[in-house]
Amino acid sequence: MVETVRVTVEGIEKEYASDVTFEMIANAYQKEYKDLITSVMVNGKIRELIKSPFEGCDIKFITRKDSI
Repeated sequence: MVETVRVTVEGIEKEYASDVTFEMIANAYQKEYKDLITSVMVNGKIRELIKSPFEGCDIKFITRKDSI
């Protein structure tokens, strides 16, 4: 059985394989954004795309044009 992690992405609950990275998730959403997604905000903290999400985290994407 493949282990999974449940996360909230831009307000929508999703389930991913536990070995997923924020980059993989961002790539799936990139077409919805005009500017390049460069990092993520996870539970209010900026994280690099190479990191992996944890159970129950809240993910928001940050693009080159966003002010943080």
